[in-house]
Amino acid sequence: MATGKITKRAVEAIPLPDEKKRAYLWDDTLKGFGVMVTDKGTRSYLIQYRMDGRASQTERVTIGRHGSPWTAETARGRAAELLEQVRCHVNPYEAGKALLAEQRRVRAERVQEDAKLAKLAFSVIAADYVTASKKTLRRWEEQERIIERDLAPSFGETPLPSITADDINDCVAKAGKRASSAALKAYSALRSIFAHAHEKHRGLFPQSASPFGDVTRPPGG
Repeated sequence: MATGKITKRAVEAIPLPDEKKRAYLWDDTLKGFGVMVTDKGTRSYLIQYRMDGRASQTERVTIGRHGSPWTAETARGRAAELLEQVRCHVNPYEAGKALLAEQRRVRAERVQEDAKLAKLAFSVIAADYVTASKKTLRRWEEQERIIERDLAPSFGETPLPSITADDINDCVAKAGKRASSAALKAYSALRSIFAHAHEKHRGLFPQSASPFGDVTRPPGG
């Protein structure tokens, strides 16, 4: 078993092993820290350890391939952290599996949340509202114009749960600079769009999620 100081030069100087074989260099100062070389030339840093002394099974955890970000120095630092876990009776392999599982869970939740928000994007809900209004409102074309002129520029692809009362007040006030009646129409259209979202996506967007309790209704009407 080859031992020596693991440095960049030492790692890159390890000769390639025979086909389907592995070559190792184990550090002579940090016990359990090593580098493995495959017959294809891949050089990877790793640690080797036993959780319960000589009677227990030898385990290994790969730190990463030689290169960026894993240099001999950075890998040595990570190896020291992992070997400290062993000293504290924490198995780095099991801890790594748990961390990976948690990362996968978080990613899955993020994907699920992104899918939910995509369904609740203002542009999506507003378009669906206009489609539904064609069957129930004689003045649906006016609603469509209000959305295109006063609402869509402010909210675009923003998910409805991310739209705050302040956002709505600002949008309505901006429409009101053109005419007081425009402010009321913008307010009414927005309220109808939110109500449509509540009706169609009760599970994703309950009535309690509406910010309209803190929205100032413009005068008129």
